Amino acid sequence: MNYLRVNGSQLGLVLYFCGVFISWQIQALGILPRFLDIGVILILSLALMFVGRVTTSNNKRDNLFILAGLIILLLYALLSSLVINDYKNLIWSLFGFAAFSVFYSLNIEKTNLSYLAFYFALFCCLVYLAQLSTNSALAINSLVRHTATEENKAFGLVSYTAIAALCFSLATINSSLNYRRLFLIYLFQALVFFLVLISGARSPLFGLALALLYINYILFRHPMLKRNKVNILLIGFATIVLGAFFFDSISLRFFAFIDFLSRGLLTLFNSSGYFADAAALARVYQREIALNQFVEHFYFGAGFKYFWVDFPLLQAFSNGGVFFGGVYLLVFFIYPFKHSIVTLFFNSKASLAGQLLSLLYLCNSPRLFLHGQPYDWQHMLYVIPAVVYFARTQKSG
Repeated sequence: MNYLRVNGSQLGLVLYFCGVFISWQIQALGILPRFLDIGVILILSLALMFVGRVTTSNNKRDNLFILAGLIILLLYALLSSLVINDYKNLIWSLFGFAAFSVFYSLNIEKTNLSYLAFYFALFCCLVYLAQLSTNSALAINSLVRHTATEENKAFGLVSYTAIAALCFSLATINSSLNYRRLFLIYLFQALVFFLVLISGARSPLFGLALALLYINYILFRHPMLKRNKVNILLIGFATIVLGAFFFDSISLRFFAFIDFLSRGLLTLFNSSGYFADAAALARVYQREIALNQFVEHFYFGAGFKYFWVDFPLLQAFSNGGVFFGGVYLLVFFIYPFKHSIVTLFFNSKASLAGQLLSLLYLCNSPRLFLHGQPYDWQHMLYVIPAVVYFARTQKSG
């Protein structure tokens, strides 16, 4: 029990962001059905954080305006789900309240974040990699997009989860970095790059690039690396080569992915079917419809989940009107995005917890423009911790 009190929060935090890989393995073993598996993992993660939480109060006054906005949005989603009998979204809303309660009670600044969090995040990715190997996802010249199973098409979720796992490299860099862990960090980067590549999801590229750049920036500022930059570069190069050796099809996949990305961008910005990217073209048409709905129902919206846009920020305005859309834009994007940028790039005294939650939020933020509906659990996953953290530790604004 003492072990859980000391390490429960960091284990729960990793499970919260990366546990979907564990849940898919549970599902594959037939232990729990789909959706129930991730529910159990999320409940377990919140329980671990609650058991191991440190409840020392913050010195700064809470930003009640932002916290109230978050609660209003969760209540709106909860009550609307009841009205339209959408029990899945009802569960998501309840999860949002549970996550809010745990993170509000958790003083994450005092949470023990160490190399253990890094190892557990790496373990989650290796569990997923092992599952991939059973369905020939690692086969040479195999350019098919892959997730855990043929029925599971959560390509974006795979990439964002892998990137979130990589962000926990910060924990070992800031606690007890040595050459063995440094080698693992570089190997982890190669692994996550590969997982993003074979998923074929394009929007996570921003998060992947940001995570890689920031983690390596922190690495090169580390005292150990300042003295041995040449050796470190050699270790990094050797690790990347090693990763490429194991994944023979990486070059073919890379160029196929670039072609896939370019077709999507051309379709989005050209608004033409000529470029023949069905997913991107569908989003173009969806956004036109959603914008028209917002204009026609400016004040109160067309109705909760009236039309799926695959653009949560726009759908929040289209479905909820200018009030709920405006609150959603402020709470889910403007406020956490602003403070995340300040924490990572303009605050030299930022804590490890602040850096981690900021990086996790920024790496996931493209999802608000491209994936799912406004009140999906996947959005609450990275928004709620960041919003609650900033509302409790930063000055109002």
